[in-house]
Amino acid sequence: IIQRSGARCWLQATGARFNLLFGIDEEPRNYTMAAKQSVQMRNRFAAAALRHGVYFYPAWHHGISAAHSEADIDRALAGIEAAIKEAMS
Repeated sequence: IIQRSGARCWLQATGARFNLLFGIDEEPRNYTMAAKQSVQMRNRFAAAALRHGVYFYPAWHHGISAAHSEADIDRALAGIEAAIKEAMS
């Protein structure tokens, strides 16, 4: 989704936990690098995601759990894709 959107965004993940770092093109190796993300874009994305039915706390870590069905994840991915497009426009 990120690659197709053309967004400058680094997806960092470990297991079911992930983070979207907007405005970053390369893997951050420390907190200082990660903190350089675009807070404005992160907040625009979080607001757009909410409008598309996906809640993102506008902070660092997000995740999925065993409580999420495949249908839940598919709906979330569709909302994330729409939110990235909206945030970039």
